[in-house]
Amino acid sequence: MNIEILRNGSTIAGPLPFDAPRVRDIVMRQGGDYRLIPNGVYKALHIGSISVLPVRHVKPNITIIQAYGQPERSVDADEVVYTYPVIERDVAEVLEEQRTLKLREINADYQSELNAILRDYPEAETQTWDKQESEARAYQANSSSPTPLIDAIAASRNMDKNELVQRVIAKADAWIALSGSATGKRQALEDTIANAKTLEAIESISW
Repeated sequence: MNIEILRNGSTIAGPLPFDAPRVRDIVMRQGGDYRLIPNGVYKALHIGSISVLPVRHVKPNITIIQAYGQPERSVDADEVVYTYPVIERDVAEVLEEQRTLKLREINADYQSELNAILRDYPEAETQTWDKQESEARAYQANSSSPTPLIDAIAASRNMDKNELVQRVIAKADAWIALSGSATGKRQALEDTIANAKTLEAIESISW
């Protein structure tokens, strides 16, 4: 619970989280009987001219195009209340903000879809894919092309080089198709987000 400490109606500390040793120290320095401060506070405490009052925040429900203004403070014998007025936000600003959030959401979904494939392979291996593909396609076009990486993999796997080349090309084609489809989908959704004119239109966009 947050509290304020007042003396003769004027705030001397807070708002701050209730911490018994700290509150006792403040009360003692103000000449109050710190021994009257309990380990926890759930209601107002009055020690002579010193009051330890719970703080309550009143925030009405707001929509996405609203925000809270600077709170208005009021004090009575039982508590300090901060009441937050509602202000209307600029609609264009809110739309741009929501476009940014939606694009982040789509980008995360895009990355998750690709990661679902990539997570089955060590990162160090995926870093060799481009080299494997370039060597395999070069060999397919000209069997005299040098293929040091393909040769090393084939030797370690005790696999026929031609078979490995075909597997590498098949996997590369499959990856190109999957990643290309996902990338195209992401870019199309990016365009849809950029062209959305209402909050409802932006909210309806999903991966």
